[in-house]
Amino acid sequence: MRESLVQSALELARRENAVVLLDLTPERVLEGVDVEIPIIFCDSHDTLDERVENIEFLFNKTMRGLKNFRNVIYRKVLSGEPIEGTVVAIQGDENMGFILTYDLSKSSILEDFRDAVSRVDPFTLHSVINIALEIGKEGREGQKIGTAFIVGDEYEVLKRSHQLILNPFEGHPLELRDVKNRENWETIKEFSQLDGVFVISSDGFVLSAGRYLDVDARGVKVRAGLGGRHIAAAAITRETEAIAITVSKSGGIVRMYKDGEEMMEIDPNLFP
Repeated sequence: MRESLVQSALELARRENAVVLLDLTPERVLEGVDVEIPIIFCDSHDTLDERVENIEFLFNKTMRGLKNFRNVIYRKVLSGEPIEGTVVAIQGDENMGFILTYDLSKSSILEDFRDAVSRVDPFTLHSVINIALEIGKEGREGQKIGTAFIVGDEYEVLKRSHQLILNPFEGHPLELRDVKNRENWETIKEFSQLDGVFVISSDGFVLSAGRYLDVDARGVKVRAGLGGRHIAAAAITRETEAIAITVSKSGGIVRMYKDGEEMMEIDPNLFP
C-alpha cells in the first residue's frame, strides 16, 4: 500500500507540475525519495499509543498536518516569496491512504493578505507581524506578554481611542518610530509590556503606545478563551479599515483581524 501510494503521489505531482510535495505521514514516507520536486514534511508528531487505524483518525491527522503547512505558507508570504502552483499532499499508513491536491492560487490565506495589503503598506504589515512573532516567541524579561498592534486607518482609530498613559512615542523623529527599520524593534518590544495597544500608520510609523480602544464590542466573536484585548482588536477592525495584530499572553499565538473577524493564526514556535 505504501509503495503504491508514494508512486501515485509522485506521478500526480509530475503530471500537475507541482511546486511542492507535502508529506503528512508520521513515517515520512517521502524521506530519501529521489524526486526533483521540493518536499515539506508536516506530520503532527503523534505518539504511537495515539495511533488508531481508522479513516477518522487519518482525517484528523491530515487537518493537523495541513495546519502546520499553513504556517509554512505564512512564513513564505511574510518573507515576500512568490506563492503559486499546485501542492500534492500524501497521507496514510500500511492499511489506507489518500492523496490531496491544493491550488495555491485559490488559497484563502493569500486572498486575505491581498486584501490586507490593499489597505496598508505590505512591508509595514510584514514588519508588524514579525515583531509580534518575536514577542510571542521570546516574551520580555523571561515572561510571556500579550499586546496588540492596530495598523492603518490611523485617523479613525485615534478618534476611537484614548491614551492610558503618556504616549512614549510622541515627539520623536519619524526615523525612530519606523516599524520597517529593524533597529527600532527592540524599543517597540520594550513598550509592548504596557497596557493598551500600539497605533501604527498605514505607512509604518508608530503613532502611539499604551492606548485604550473605545469601541462597541457587542456581537464581536473571538475564539473561546481569548480576552478583552482580542475582542477590542477585532471590534476596531469592524468599525474602521484598520488591520489588528494581537499576541496572546498564554502561548504567544499571533492573530490577525480584519473587518471584525480573525483572518490568520500563527504559532511563533513554528518559525525559526
